[in-house]
Amino acid sequence: MAEGDAAKGAEVYKSYCATCHGDTGKGDGIAAAALDPKPRDLSNAEYVSGLTDAHIKKVVTEGGPSVGMSAAMPAWGGIIPEDDINNIIAYVRADVCKCTAK
Repeated sequence: MAEGDAAKGAEVYKSYCATCHGDTGKGDGIAAAALDPKPRDLSNAEYVSGLTDAHIKKVVTEGGPSVGMSAAMPAWGGIIPEDDINNIIAYVRADVCKCTAK
């Protein structure tokens, strides 16, 4: 499980991630309709369990292009503190995909 507090992560996720990824992580947030490609479905346990916490942290911190993904995924590292990024990862693992990294 990710090194973070899932309960705290839920609040941070709602503030920064849900707009695109949706309240339940399905990639259906209110901004998703305008995005191409659509945001990743973070509730997809098969997909998310294949990602390391370090990979997810890099995507959140440095943005999608840092790992060859969409430029629509912004870099949040200068805005969200590292502890809260860890909390987001813990929340996604515990409550959104209900999965662990392989």
